[in-house]
Amino acid sequence: MVPDTTLARRAAVGVGDRVRIAAHGGARAYRVSGIARPARTVPQATMFFAAAEADRPAAPTGSVADIATRTRVGPASG
Repeated sequence: MVPDTTLARRAAVGVGDRVRIAAHGGARAYRVSGIARPARTVPQATMFFAAAEADRPAAPTGSVADIATRTRVGPASG
């Protein structure tokens, strides 16, 4: 996954770190593969997934409105 600079800073994560993303009653670990630097201010923190992974955290309707992340110090499992 690729967080934007705001989310990466808030979560204190960098390239190569693993983060757990929770959605729809489940959680999955993802490796941070880059940090997105938007050309202009974005009103909320944003993350991107590879096309093959993008549907996993999506709602049953196939769209994502909001995802909450929780960070902690130490390695993620899963």
